[in-house]
Amino acid sequence: MKTTYFVQITLAAALAVAGSVAMFAQSGSMTAKVDFPFRATTADMASGHYELRHENISGVPRFYLRNADTHKQIILIVHAVKTVKPDRPSMTFRCVSAGCGLTEITSWNGQVYQTGAPKYTSAEKERLVTVYLDRTAGE
Repeated sequence: MKTTYFVQITLAAALAVAGSVAMFAQSGSMTAKVDFPFRATTADMASGHYELRHENISGVPRFYLRNADTHKQIILIVHAVKTVKPDRPSMTFRCVSAGCGLTEITSWNGQVYQTGAPKYTSAEKERLVTVYLDRTAGE
């Protein structure tokens, strides 16, 4: 009984990983080069080339953010905060001396999503950095 359960769980995990890899293999993701390390929710992410894909599951928007160099992937559960004039999609980072954290993602249709941005306690002046996303082929 335990062996069957273990096999089912292992198979489900393998399918989830295969599905996420296949998701990035499909056309339609956006890409960007981020020239600095940053935090996204609780994950430390290295500088590099990133792929970003948006998905709505049961009405809950989420983004899959994958470092194309290291293959580290995280899922960002986000919530829409406003809609702006559709422009170039982007990621916005809040930066202080302690580092940078991903705070917002603006999609191609102008929907702005807020991430679970890391909290910085520094009283220093902050700056916002915007990194623009490019659509990949097939979009």
